Amino acid sequence: MKQILWHEPAKYRRRKYKEKEEKYPLESVKFALFAFVLILALRGLSGIHPAPDAHPPEWGLTAGIAIGVAVFAAYILPRFIGLMANSIVILSNKGVNNNIVGRGMTIRFWAWDKISYGYIWTEKLYDEYYPVISFCDADERLLVTLGLDKNADMHEIEMVLKENGKTLRYE
Repeated sequence: MKQILWHEPAKYRRRKYKEKEEKYPLESVKFALFAFVLILALRGLSGIHPAPDAHPPEWGLTAGIAIGVAVFAAYILPRFIGLMANSIVILSNKGVNNNIVGRGMTIRFWAWDKISYGYIWTEKLYDEYYPVISFCDADERLLVTLGLDKNADMHEIEMVLKENGKTLRYE
């Protein structure tokens, strides 16, 4: 079986990120707080036994840098990375794979034995419509929804699902 690969549209992925940020606003706060504490901890460790000529930065300066790095890493960098196509979807003989680059690297995978069927539909995000494919399990629970790019071949996608004993439904 041949492998099918496409990039989720960057605009769709940015909209999903924005939707997630609105739904779970504390995720970025937790990440920023972690980065802030990590930098302060590293400064604390560097001050325990400094070399004779080494002078760690003052705590006030370190806290300012930590705030800047935390805000940049939690809020600015993910939006900047979102400007690029950063989510790859792969359908193979093993299952469905989704690799996302954003705040870190996320690799998600669903084996065919966990998937009951897929369906194509149109998702509305912030007054715009995007073609998507969703995969559900045997209990009709949604496993994942992935954006389709304009070059995704529905016939090939349907053939891959059929080869793995799954059906493709349409909205």
